[in-house]
Amino acid sequence: MCSFLDDYPATVQAMAGLLVPGGFFVQWDWERDDDGDAEDPEDAHGLSRAEITDALQSAGLEHVSVDVGFEAVVEDQVMRPLMGHGRRSTN
Repeated sequence: MCSFLDDYPATVQAMAGLLVPGGFFVQWDWERDDDGDAEDPEDAHGLSRAEITDALQSAGLEHVSVDVGFEAVVEDQVMRPLMGHGRRSTN
């Protein structure tokens, strides 16, 4: 879960640089609820689709995709893990 990293974009950049040409970066994280319904903003964990997409693209990865893997209901709350992936250029 990358949402707990101090600098998520910089970490993605560093990890993407370790991939062999054509290698894939794959991650999952809980989708953060950005609609302001969280009682305490500190309880809003996870990442948004835009944050994951931006980090993967900024790291130079191609064919970036971020989608919901599945939904799970936990204590009357719908949780959605986002699956993000991108590929390092073969050049």
